[in-house]
Amino acid sequence: MALLRGIVKSSEYFFKNPSVVHRNGWNLEFSYSIKKALNIPPPPKKPLTAYMIYCKDNRKELLKEHPTLTSTEQIKKLAAQWNSLSLAMKEPYENKARESTVLYGEAHKRYYENLTEEQRHEIAIAKAEKKEARRLLKLKKALRETGIPKSPVPAYALFVQSQAKDKDIKDAAEFIKEAAEKWKTLSEAEKKKFEEQAHKEKTRFNNEMEKWKKKLMAEGKSELLHKYEELKGKSKALDIEEVSKRVKAKKEVAKMELHEDIFELPNRMARMKKFLKSCFGI
Repeated sequence: MALLRGIVKSSEYFFKNPSVVHRNGWNLEFSYSIKKALNIPPPPKKPLTAYMIYCKDNRKELLKEHPTLTSTEQIKKLAAQWNSLSLAMKEPYENKARESTVLYGEAHKRYYENLTEEQRHEIAIAKAEKKEARRLLKLKKALRETGIPKSPVPAYALFVQSQAKDKDIKDAAEFIKEAAEKWKTLSEAEKKKFEEQAHKEKTRFNNEMEKWKKKLMAEGKSELLHKYEELKGKSKALDIEEVSKRVKAKKEVAKMELHEDIFELPNRMARMKKFLKSCFGI
């Protein structure tokens, strides 16, 4: 079902933008070439914590003894080993972590000083957008938890669903392209069936939304409703080409950080994710 939703969403992009280039599997994103490349160098790697250094140093030995362990099991065993160490046994790893943090601070300072004003500006934009994306993600999660109705499915998406049903789709990109071409060749009478379904979907959505809004008001969640209206307004105001520009720029500078205290330890969760990826491939 998730694959089908992805195909439908991608095909909507393709239908609106037939010149779109296939990128990540079935997920066709509207691509917009930026005239001026950002050309931002990669930042220095963030330092590992004492615990992460211990895991990195001891993982191979663990796998020799227990070669069938999953990544999750490896983490659990290494964590248990680390917790059982005395303070004296942990000290070498703590020292390494402190040294790495100092070196990172110096490297980060040099890195930032060598950036151009344009690069700093682009990094600042990417960081601000990342912060806003986190805020919107939390808002959407809160809205889902209130039982917000599912958005209505448009006529074209319903058509794609009908084409994908009971099919073994091996080349999703080709399927999307063919569906878009086939939709264009449908007669008005053939399209009408899907348009009528879409109209029913819209009516269903509007009715459910009214009930949902009344429910929120009754539960004293008017502030959340206000935030939803704000989010909806922003979505309508967004221009797809402008969004595409920002998405591509963001990919270039996603790893950059601006105005960070160079001696401040990086976010623990971000570091953990990077560590797990480098050590365990997850």
